[in-house]
Amino acid sequence: MELWPKGVLPAGTLPDGGSYAEIRRDGSIWAKIGWWRGEEGTLGVEGERIDASAPPLRTIVPAGYGASGFVPSGLMFPTTGCWHFTGSVGDARLEFVVRVRKLRVSR
Repeated sequence: MELWPKGVLPAGTLPDGGSYAEIRRDGSIWAKIGWWRGEEGTLGVEGERIDASAPPLRTIVPAGYGASGFVPSGLMFPTTGCWHFTGSVGDARLEFVVRVRKLRVSR
């Protein structure tokens, strides 16, 4: 798994035209992230905002990628802010904090 630069997930279109995350019509932020499982088992992903109250992080982790190795996931952040989230397989865990922010649109 590769984390976002400097622990910040920018949502919106980057200057080069690419993006790390998209802003949905309802204001939530959708991002994809890939995980590598060194242990066999099902990937679980959960998270919560830690700098203010917010609805929980919603995740999509598809089945069908075998018992170990790569598995993609989708993360739906209901708000911007600082989010702590955890990916786990069995007893193995990876926890980190990311700051989710919307890019300013220059006109």
